[in-house]
Amino acid sequence: MSRGSGWEHPLLMVPGPVPVAPEVAAAAGAGPVDHHSDEFRLTLDETRRALADLLNCDGSVEIMPGGGRLGIESALKSLFEPGDPIFVCVTGTFGEWLATIAERCGADVITERWQPGRVVNPEVVAACLAKGTPRGSQFSAVAVAHCETSTGTVNPLDDIGRLCRDAEALFVVDAVSTVGVLPVDMAHDHIDVCVTASQKGLGALMGLSVVALGTRALARLSARASLPATFGLDLSRWRADPDSPTTAYPVVPSPSLVMALREAVRPLESGGLAATYQRHEDTAAAVRSAFRRSGLDVFGDSPSCGLTTVEVPTSVSAHQVQERVLACHGIRVATGMGPIADRIIRLSHMGIQADPGRVDVAVRAIVEECRNLETGLSAGEVSSGRSASC
Repeated sequence: MSRGSGWEHPLLMVPGPVPVAPEVAAAAGAGPVDHHSDEFRLTLDETRRALADLLNCDGSVEIMPGGGRLGIESALKSLFEPGDPIFVCVTGTFGEWLATIAERCGADVITERWQPGRVVNPEVVAACLAKGTPRGSQFSAVAVAHCETSTGTVNPLDDIGRLCRDAEALFVVDAVSTVGVLPVDMAHDHIDVCVTASQKGLGALMGLSVVALGTRALARLSARASLPATFGLDLSRWRADPDSPTTAYPVVPSPSLVMALREAVRPLESGGLAATYQRHEDTAAAVRSAFRRSGLDVFGDSPSCGLTTVEVPTSVSAHQVQERVLACHGIRVATGMGPIADRIIRLSHMGIQADPGRVDVAVRAIVEECRNLETGLSAGEVSSGRSASC
């Protein structure tokens, strides 16, 4: 297999972490930085402001250590009292985790589930909000994963956000695999809490979560009657004075990772966002066209621009395809999750991955190994990780 100049080996085409640009890696490897230094504080504040602009956030943005789920836990722990009713829309594994986190935070969780590959129906959300909880109260919040990364499907934020605003419920969005890939506009979509992470569409190194709070979420944070049952994740302790050049951090985020994140978001500034969205859209269209021409079906109702999932032939195991694509082609792709784990292959094209050369070799490898397994070519040798066709 021919490789593009400078590609990593193995070629990383999984939905996070994504490869990073050389300048991002260089920013992280510049050497130790004192987390009390003016240099770090200014970089942290610059990055927070850049992310607020990217998300069109009218409140505050906090950059915390950990991944996206830690950011979600921080938001739910900080904003909601034990027993607060939260409606969670579940369309796959990440939606299930969202519900589980809310339950662990003490919320009274009501869920509505859709089959994997289907998207949230706003009419169902409207009916649930109008009906209220079994106890007769109104919901404090509605939570949804923007892109259900286990299936690659995208849920409709604007319609759900409008319903939340009308019902006076906060709208909590897991946007871990969509920020930097497709538009996430907190003001337009009436999003009150938006959580993402550094290692996907933002194109930075793994290890940071980003929690953005709109003004309604900030008002709820200030109005809490009791302290959250957490120290490091309490967002009221993270909030910085917007007029101050410094910020507090109850748990220190890695200066090296913040420096890398600051470098990673630079291409999204000064008009670069529209071009970035278009690049992801064009790449997604090319990938899906190539799969369909090969006879493989794209999975799901509303596929993300950052991730394509395809159904493997019925006689083929997705895990075997994954193994052979790595062993024979040096490319890492992902299988499904949950009940469809062995039925689909997930090919990511976020950030640097949204490159014609990268996606071309990955699509070709997936198609080739699906055909090899379907025809029984060297099937007995799959467990060894090599075959005569490599």
